[in-house]
Amino acid sequence: MINVGSMTQWRTRPMDTYLSWHWKDVSGETLARSSALWCAPVEANLPPSGVQCVKTDEGFEVSADSYVPLVQLSASVPGKWSDNGMSLEPGQPVVVNFCSESEAKLEFDVEVRSLGSPTQ
Repeated sequence: MINVGSMTQWRTRPMDTYLSWHWKDVSGETLARSSALWCAPVEANLPPSGVQCVKTDEGFEVSADSYVPLVQLSASVPGKWSDNGMSLEPGQPVVVNFCSESEAKLEFDVEVRSLGSPTQ
């Protein structure tokens, strides 16, 4: 367990800030990341954010220009995302993959929903 001190020191502006942490190995590779709002999402005073989802050779790169506490992806065909329901931080894109339930290579649409901003 890691003690980072009293959280009251960190929580100076609870309605318009968030807490973020990343676990890295000795080589600097990110093992896990997460974040949390200090208040309920409906009470948060976060700036509007543009969420982008771009198909790349590695999968789908999802990014935002400001903090988004929850992003959900859905595809127009049945299948499973490698990660979904994630938070996004500015300048830190997340790459996810989609595995279709069909054996055939299908073209499909991706819908991006995010908490705090309109559907993209």
